[in-house]
Amino acid sequence: MKNKIVTSIVLLVLILTMFSSFCKVKAYTGEIDPKGYITLPILITIKDGVATGTISLSSSATGYTISYQKVDITKSTMDSISAKHTAVNDYIKTSNAEIETKTKDLTKLQTDYQNLLQTEPENAEAIAVAKKAYEDATSAYKTYYEGVEAEIKKLEDEYYALIPNYTNSWTETTNTTGNVSLDFKTYTGTVCFVLWAKATNGTDTY
Repeated sequence: MKNKIVTSIVLLVLILTMFSSFCKVKAYTGEIDPKGYITLPILITIKDGVATGTISLSSSATGYTISYQKVDITKSTMDSISAKHTAVNDYIKTSNAEIETKTKDLTKLQTDYQNLLQTEPENAEAIAVAKKAYEDATSAYKTYYEGVEAEIKKLEDEYYALIPNYTNSWTETTNTTGNVSLDFKTYTGTVCFVLWAKATNGTDTY
């Protein structure tokens, strides 16, 4: 089971000012970058209306080029994305705790049943009761687990549906420090956007 919800984007909220500032960003990677090639900016520097940061590739991504693009979103969309992300992770955390408890209970029932088989083979009635308890718990565990997987998939689909997709307008860059430059000179106030990053070698794209 997935223990977190991930996607290859950076959700950014920048408050533009007339002086240099720094902005921590939330980065989610993994689902469409299964090899973990891309490292997205964890810090954005803003100076004179221009935001800069660094997208880098792992050393195993030899021969890949980097491109990026910004997709503006509203504050309400940003809030919806963040809320859904929290909801997914909260559900997974709660479900994992319940599964851990159910796993311990199931393991105990299995141990009790196996011990009866080994130590009291003449007690057929007790063995039958223990066997049924173990089989019933196994079935309930399977049903619960499958239900959790289905609910996580549903929540993830809802989450991804909130995130605006990339377009064909990419800016190619190099694998160097400060290789992302976003012009916000005409923006005012709080700015929310999604930063997409792409790594490609002409054959494979992440």
